[in-house]
Amino acid sequence: MGWLPIIICLAALALILGPIMLMQPTPAQRRETRLRNAALKRGLRVHYQPIPKGSDHNSGSRKQAVTYCLPWHEQDDIRNVWVLIKKSFVHDLHVFGDWDWLQSPSHMPEGFVTELEQGVNCLPGNVYALCSGPQGLCCFWNELGSENDVEAIADWLEQTAASISCASGRNGI
Repeated sequence: MGWLPIIICLAALALILGPIMLMQPTPAQRRETRLRNAALKRGLRVHYQPIPKGSDHNSGSRKQAVTYCLPWHEQDDIRNVWVLIKKSFVHDLHVFGDWDWLQSPSHMPEGFVTELEQGVNCLPGNVYALCSGPQGLCCFWNELGSENDVEAIADWLEQTAASISCASGRNGI
């Protein structure tokens, strides 16, 4: 008879705490929040964009991917639109190693493609596409990394944006 009130109190406590515990973010959600906060601190914007069609990551039911973008400072600054995707294999027909154009730029400043080739080797391995467009300069990645990966992506985006700006003789980034 003495155990019944204790069991009722424990059941009531479980009914109260159960839903509260279910509302807590998962470890994966906490990690994504840390990564996205690190990106925001570096001036990047996090977007969901359609996965590039030629990407090896464009399979299954996933239609959207996370992109970390460095926006152009001048909104009316029209840039070349291009998309570079990482393939699952190295081939001589690719622009550099396992990277190939999905949409090549109509005009690139002189020497920029060489800088781009050297720069993609500095990116974390889980970056699988790069693009330039009205939203800015962006990296598609799966967010299966650390805050160090966010720093590497932010550094690459800043350096590449500065190269585009310097090579085209403009400071509009």
